Amino acid sequence: MKLFALTALAALFALPVAAASCGPDADVERLLVEKFGEARQSFGLSTDGELVITWGNPESGTFTITSSTPNGVTCILLDGHLFEIVPPDPKGEDM
Repeated sequence: MKLFALTALAALFALPVAAASCGPDADVERLLVEKFGEARQSFGLSTDGELVITWGNPESGTFTITSSTPNGVTCILLDGHLFEIVPPDPKGEDM
């Protein structure tokens, strides 16, 4: 079992973000922070109780959206580029 877990973890770090689908919360976070320099930008709870997090790196423009279950598994839902943080409109108007 331990060998399987180590193999799965090695595969997670070897694949591009889009190919790495799910893993332990800490491992997915480490991948996004250390390999892509992304940080949590926003989060919320889905209607089915999963924590949805937007990760982003404004300098490189990469972003990832993850979904975490209460049992400690995080899945990468999608990733992309051209990430920007949009400041709030001082007039309170929508985009």
